[in-house]
Amino acid sequence: KIGSITMDNASNNNTLMEAFEKALVDLNVPFHRDGNRIRSPEWHTYLAALESDLIARVRKLVAACRVSSQRRQDLQRIIAEGNDKCSWRGKKVHRYLGEDANCPTLRLLQLLRDRETRWSSVYLMIDRFLYLYPAVRELLLDRRQSDLPDCLLTDRELGVLLDIHQILEVGHKAQELLSGERTPALSVALPSYEVVVIKWRQLQKTIPKMAPFIEKGIEKIESYMNESRKTRIYAHAMGESHSMAPVYCDLPVCSS
Repeated sequence: KIGSITMDNASNNNTLMEAFEKALVDLNVPFHRDGNRIRSPEWHTYLAALESDLIARVRKLVAACRVSSQRRQDLQRIIAEGNDKCSWRGKKVHRYLGEDANCPTLRLLQLLRDRETRWSSVYLMIDRFLYLYPAVRELLLDRRQSDLPDCLLTDRELGVLLDIHQILEVGHKAQELLSGERTPALSVALPSYEVVVIKWRQLQKTIPKMAPFIEKGIEKIESYMNESRKTRIYAHAMGESHSMAPVYCDLPVCSS
């Protein structure tokens, strides 16, 4: 006799429960896909995804997909075949997947490794991974790739990874602004950090489960800003340069 099965709210679990129901009913075993299912609290599944060390798993999978020229060629083949057959319809993870809603396409790109000595390398690794994930998933499911690690992500884990991507993107954009010139100007530095804090405060409201982690980043930036304000040269540079105006123009604190 089957009591209840506990699962999270991932769509693949809905499909699994439908299959369970059909198989058991065919055997005259009373079972209902919803009545015999306990859905895990959303916070528990979100926390479990965080604790699974998603970034390390992505790093491991990227390394496995790039381990040989043959593996890299296989990924390119899957992307090209998927583009020809319109296989990526309805499988969008990244917001930049194709322009045609009826037949979205993937660019023929490779996954990126992260490096400790490179700015934003973790963000760029995750960004490319999410973009190519529909093709990466097909590569993982390919029987010829049996030596690939079992790194398929659940819908919940993909959602958490997208949240991490969104948070890191704020810092990446600020870094791009500061490195936009050969010699980063002091007049742009503090306003850029202000932008990061404001954007992260907004994300704390839209992604409340990430709020404690975002707060740690905000505390670090605010500590740095407080120390920087002790140096008068920052105020002098900001007063002498008009380059800080574009930094503030899109923010609700323009009057400041």
